[in-house]
Amino acid sequence: MPMPTHALLCSKQLLGGLYVNEEEEHSVFPLKHTEVYAKITGHMSRVEVTQTFDNPFSEPLEAVYIFPLPDEAAVDEMEIKLSDRIIEGNIKKREDAQTIYEQACSQGRTAGLLEQERDNIFTQSLAHIKPGEQIEVTLRYTDQLQFQGGNYEFVFPMVVGPRFIPGTPIDESGDTDCVPDASRITPPLIPPDMRSGHDIGVTID
Repeated sequence: MPMPTHALLCSKQLLGGLYVNEEEEHSVFPLKHTEVYAKITGHMSRVEVTQTFDNPFSEPLEAVYIFPLPDEAAVDEMEIKLSDRIIEGNIKKREDAQTIYEQACSQGRTAGLLEQERDNIFTQSLAHIKPGEQIEVTLRYTDQLQFQGGNYEFVFPMVVGPRFIPGTPIDESGDTDCVPDASRITPPLIPPDMRSGHDIGVTID
């Protein structure tokens, strides 16, 4: 698996997972739509995932989205489309990429950061999404199909499910002494009778 992919997008507001509490009110996460295109060749798949975000609020914000990918997916491309501009991501060591992202945030620039938290969990951060602005983020990865019962199986996970987090909480974020990054792999949950607010389209060729 290559190093996490990162590109260049900060603000006072932070939206995570699907919903987040801010000043005791729920704010809707700005992910509008996810489009997946997978091309199958032999026992391999080449997958393109495009996510559309927007900012319905009156000030710039930073959006953080936790999402799953297959365990052995090798992410090798990331690009961000802003109106008629396209920002291409570069693969860097995690510490270097975080530094670049934080510098872009402090300068009020639009930037993106994709980090691998676990084999199958990624965190995508988008900074300085301007009011009313729409952003498209595209990820591309290669994955090996699973062979079961004489058939190849293509899997695209869509939910980071609840997981047991051992240890004693060390702060209000949910991090514990055993899992110090628990908050980065545990997105907020919505009630069973509520839709997440965004849709997904999947095309397999």
